[in-house]
Amino acid sequence: MKVWSRSPQRIADEAVLLRAAMRSEEQIVVAGDWHSDPIWLMNVFSRIRDWPAPITTIVQLGDLEIRDEKAGKDFLRRVDERCRGAGIKYVLVVPGNHDNLDALANRPEWRQRKLTQLSAFVWVVPYGEILDIGSRRVMFFGGAASVHKNLVAGKNWWPQEVPDEAVYKEAAAAGKVDVLFTHEAINGGPEAIQGIIDSSASRGIPADRRTASRRSRDLITHVYDAVDPEIAFHGHMHWYAEPARDATRRIFALSTNQRLGNLGSLSLTDLSFTRI
Repeated sequence: MKVWSRSPQRIADEAVLLRAAMRSEEQIVVAGDWHSDPIWLMNVFSRIRDWPAPITTIVQLGDLEIRDEKAGKDFLRRVDERCRGAGIKYVLVVPGNHDNLDALANRPEWRQRKLTQLSAFVWVVPYGEILDIGSRRVMFFGGAASVHKNLVAGKNWWPQEVPDEAVYKEAAAAGKVDVLFTHEAINGGPEAIQGIIDSSASRGIPADRRTASRRSRDLITHVYDAVDPEIAFHGHMHWYAEPARDATRRIFALSTNQRLGNLGSLSLTDLSFTRI
């Protein structure tokens, strides 16, 4: 089967078109972790096709499970096929801790902190990138600390999963945004997510991983506080949770594949969010 590829100049030209296309969006889909699940992918795109409003862009909040191996490339081809069938033009990925960061580092666009095209429809958005989507200023910031046992570098864990602190500081200085998309959980979000975090010790998460997670959350929360979004979304925690009615922070956590609450529709007009 032919491997997808484009020249650096073609990718740069397509990135210009992507930015222009985003400005005309009125409604997008936001999706949590997919973990290269082809069955769940069918569910996702079936729901999108049935949604009453036209959708052409998906923001995927990381752990797509980007891979250089055949399985990873096969999954990207499946995503492309589903996009063609559903009228989707762009899948914008906020890279997560289960995405192969070594594979991304092999791409010159990623090393230059530019929009990085992985397939005909799938793009990875660099840390701290801001896109104008509809009338909204939107920041993307991937990365998160893994909280699992038995981590193997280069296989299911990448030491660079949390960016350098300087990248967070740069993003924090970018000014106010309307929307923030992250992979890592943000402190002060829904109570259900805080409950999962607080139970990490009792669930056997190693102390060093809990420390790494706390540091990662603190870093992205600093960005959140600095850019002061009207609404924010993250994945990573594998659980759906939404802000309380009286919450001062509108932070949504989207669940993982095979669980309800993995995707919803975001209006760029009034920033309302509806689960799909």
